[in-house]
Amino acid sequence: MEQNRGALLEQQIIDEHQRTVDAAMNQIAQHEAAQEAKRKDEESRGIFHKKKPDPSLPQNDSDPKARKAAIKETRYKYKYNHDYLSPLPMLESVPKEEAFSTKYKLGRGLKTAKVFGDVKLAKLEKVLNPPKSLESFEHLFQLLPNPTTLNTWRTDAAFGEQRLSGANPMKLTTIATWSQMPFKLGSKSTKIPGYNTTYEDAIKQGRLFYVDYSDLSFVSPVMDSNDKMLKYLPVPKAVFFWSTEHSHAWTKQLMGHANHGQLMPVAIQVKPDDPIYTPQSPDPIDWMMAKMCVQVADSNHHEMGPHLCHTHFVMAPFAISMARQMAENHPVSLLLKPHFRFLLVNNEAGRTSLIQPHGPVDNLLAGSIEDSHKIITNEYKLWSIKEFSFMKHIKNRGLDDTEALPHYPYRDDGLLIWNAISKFISKYIKYYYKNNAAVKEDIELQAWAAELADEQYGRVKDMPAQIKTRIQLIDLLTNLLFTCSGQHSAVNFSQYDYMANLPNMPLAAYCPFEQTEAPKTIDDVINFLPKERISLMQLEVVSALTVYHYDRLGFYNKHDFEDDTVLSFIKDFQQELDLAEHQINLRNTARDFPYKFLKPSEILNSISI
Repeated sequence: MEQNRGALLEQQIIDEHQRTVDAAMNQIAQHEAAQEAKRKDEESRGIFHKKKPDPSLPQNDSDPKARKAAIKETRYKYKYNHDYLSPLPMLESVPKEEAFSTKYKLGRGLKTAKVFGDVKLAKLEKVLNPPKSLESFEHLFQLLPNPTTLNTWRTDAAFGEQRLSGANPMKLTTIATWSQMPFKLGSKSTKIPGYNTTYEDAIKQGRLFYVDYSDLSFVSPVMDSNDKMLKYLPVPKAVFFWSTEHSHAWTKQLMGHANHGQLMPVAIQVKPDDPIYTPQSPDPIDWMMAKMCVQVADSNHHEMGPHLCHTHFVMAPFAISMARQMAENHPVSLLLKPHFRFLLVNNEAGRTSLIQPHGPVDNLLAGSIEDSHKIITNEYKLWSIKEFSFMKHIKNRGLDDTEALPHYPYRDDGLLIWNAISKFISKYIKYYYKNNAAVKEDIELQAWAAELADEQYGRVKDMPAQIKTRIQLIDLLTNLLFTCSGQHSAVNFSQYDYMANLPNMPLAAYCPFEQTEAPKTIDDVINFLPKERISLMQLEVVSALTVYHYDRLGFYNKHDFEDDTVLSFIKDFQQELDLAEHQINLRNTARDFPYKFLKPSEILNSISI
């Protein structure tokens, strides 16, 4: 009887879901038909829209007075606010020009409707079959696609790989000296357990690494207001070793490549003075839960730091100041607009709902909403336009040595995207700026840079108040375009494969992890994980944030660029991206854990979701 009732409910959900999708598709068709009818009507009545002014630097404009007046008028619409989330610079209110387009709203609405229908089935599965084992979580994916981590997440190899190609490949750091060891592991001459290499040799070879989440130790346990349970944020430290030894038979079977190499976890300490857990710990559940502690900390760091702060929020001043200081037909403004599209309205939606009390961050992440805000502001104080530039940040963490660490998909694939963007921007800037003097004479460009560097306005750390050369401008714009496209897509769309699979990357712990005399059981693991309501909310939010692609890097709207020479540059850019896609596809055939999040076909132009 219960089985029949479950099947009936499941069919009702599928039918309701199909009706929602059909309604959304009908709405899109009606919108497209209305747009086409409007165009034909205007043509029949001889209505022609005013042609946009040609791209022009301010020193070459035929009507500088009108240009200045237009900028001044726009400036009133774009005002900074430093109090919404102090000291971050944000937009006071979003002008209508920044709003989501009808096409965007319909497209995203259709995709999100499908997600909500699929999650309803997951909720039904939870009601009929409450989780009693870790395998129970796999049953949630009735219509939703299986995350790629579903069958591998428990292995040490998959855990180590997530530092290199997971949702947050931004935390791993090389241990360059013995003094950098985050906790004591024998002596320099001690062999790494399970391997034939000493710690000293591993350090010399650049093959020992760590992650440290102790900077999150200010986050206190907080009561979940709905389930009346305390949430916890572990603040572990972990050591990893780049191994080519394959000393374990199961590892050989898993990896399948002789001397391929892999990043393997060596030891984890969950908090100071705690025991150190290793793959050789007598209780395997202790080791599993120690790894889960790393994942909880990593998810909180990722969401508030590399994702929300280091892409969404730090890019906002560049978009705000561009509108305030540059004419609409300024070549740099024309270049940046497709890459800032929907950024400001998306950030406003995040500020007013995502990170508000009782919003998703408050409900899902481990700390109070005030503590989550503090993670954002702390990460903002760390960030600078110079030090967090793609390769500079990798070098700062000691991960640029491809011999010591030959496998780092985020770095290797990201460099292909960075180089393609840089080539495109170099052609574009040299087309409009014939020499360095033209850069210096551009009063709008210089006003943009000065405002971004000004503590009263943009507050961009390490931003030069004056741009003096074409190379300097090319480097800055490459940084901005990469952050808005490849960087954001890498940290956003990876969320589904790693966080929708809740045991792999929970957003909070629901009991403290402590050493006990009695061996732990799987019940301890289940109790550590979020309960039903929260786990389904995590699945729903992560799915909604990753389901929709508005556009694709290097492919622009019809009227974004109209100059024939620039269009030829764009065609070259697209070809470079196609070559990068081909190379990444080849790399993935040899990777044990393929990395798709920096494939050009998966990258958006802007931070539009």
